[in-house]
Amino acid sequence: MYIDFIKQLHNSEAWSQDSLLPDFAQKKENTIYPFLMTKEDASQKNIWWFDDLVKLFELGKDLGVIKDLIVHGSFGDFTQTNFSDLEISVFVNESVFSSLGKKMLLSRWVRHQLNKLILKVDPLQHHGAFFLWEMLISNYDERILPVCAYETCWSVTGNSLEFQIIKNEKIMTEESRRRLTLTLSNLASPGKHFFRYGISNYSAKRYLSNIMLIPAFFYQSQGLKLNKKKAIEKFLKEEIGDFSSALIVAAQLRDCWPETSNILRSLRPLLVSESIPQGRADILLSSMFRQGSVREKVKNDVMPYVFAGANELMSKFL
Repeated sequence: MYIDFIKQLHNSEAWSQDSLLPDFAQKKENTIYPFLMTKEDASQKNIWWFDDLVKLFELGKDLGVIKDLIVHGSFGDFTQTNFSDLEISVFVNESVFSSLGKKMLLSRWVRHQLNKLILKVDPLQHHGAFFLWEMLISNYDERILPVCAYETCWSVTGNSLEFQIIKNEKIMTEESRRRLTLTLSNLASPGKHFFRYGISNYSAKRYLSNIMLIPAFFYQSQGLKLNKKKAIEKFLKEEIGDFSSALIVAAQLRDCWPETSNILRSLRPLLVSESIPQGRADILLSSMFRQGSVREKVKNDVMPYVFAGANELMSKFL
């Protein structure tokens, strides 16, 4: 069964970043090359919110607070489903850090523009944007987000970014091991960490998203840097215990995830501005939307494998 899933990772809708580079281009190590998205490309790839993103970018650029918006993850390689988060990185204009006025403008832009768009795209989103700037990428710590996460991405400007990585493999592997241990521990106690308000679509998505992070943490803790998709592929090929079975069911749920209610799509942006998520009221609102098919699949087909797989991974590898 997992072979079918691996094949899906390389379906015709995905594309290789290498194919977008000119023939004469030589990719530099730790440099990302976002594809320059156009309105026509966006239409073909069902990026229905592209016009809103461009307006958001133009506003931020006119305010002098941002230089680019980079989309990565599933929306970055066009393998998105109804399950997908909007993974977006804001390349900040460094002049913001020397001006209190610009800091306030950036904060207002994030709260009243960016966060609203994120929730419009994914009403079940459980995290906000990532932020980059020149000084950060010139002395970059991959504990923030490994550069391989940008392996396939697109942006409004299409400008490349060169990262100068802080080389400390020991610290990186130790941090990955810590995150692996913590995430496995949380997954082993889902009632406490994910389902305090029951199994809603929002809480189920958080739970499944954490399951899908395990392979990346697992390999990074061994010094192997892989993005989430490639880590899942390798993990399934190696058939690492019961957790592989949990990943297969999680992937099936991801592919057939139901469309989110338009009510939540309308209400949540009205409630959220400061951060995603924003307090108990936001979580309670998100938890109101439940579907029995999702709940039963998570409870009966995912949890048993996660319990066994998490304990197995912790006993064998940690």
